[in-house]
Amino acid sequence: MPWPPSEAVAGESSRADQALVRQHSPWSIKSVIRFVIGGELIVPEHAWIWTAQLTLPSRRGAHMPCMQEILETLTNLGWEGRDLFAVEMALEESLTNAIRHGNRLDESKHVDVECRASRERFWLRVKDEGNGFRPQMVPDCTADENLECPGGRGLALINAYMTSVEYNECGNCVTLEKIRSTATD
Repeated sequence: MPWPPSEAVAGESSRADQALVRQHSPWSIKSVIRFVIGGELIVPEHAWIWTAQLTLPSRRGAHMPCMQEILETLTNLGWEGRDLFAVEMALEESLTNAIRHGNRLDESKHVDVECRASRERFWLRVKDEGNGFRPQMVPDCTADENLECPGGRGLALINAYMTSVEYNECGNCVTLEKIRSTATD
């Protein structure tokens, strides 16, 4: 089946229906196309323009050059405003959490970072060598009784700014994705 699907392949849906679903859907384009067509459609891997893999030492500030390179790359790909700020916040929190909380600043441990970017999407996987944690056990930092507690704000920011956030079973690896709200066609 050709990609992208033509209006004839999409079946009953009109272009207006497809645009409406895309505009209001929180899911990836793969899920939106499945919903519009009403059947199973296998979509090829996203066409990433930039990818990177690196290993960071577990010391304060070690993530800064990595962040800078990723943000410069996204800027060169046309990311700006809220979308770029969202990625910056998620990068800062996920990388810092892996270094400080996951590896506890133990310089014998490392943080593995894998990143992909395009004009429309940003994807990041951060894995530390720590014991992991259970995200659902982190107290809600917006609850009245937790407003003055220092923990949980970074996770709340990541969840608020990213399109999707997933943790591995152990809790020492997080995968983030941001679909640009101001994506270009």
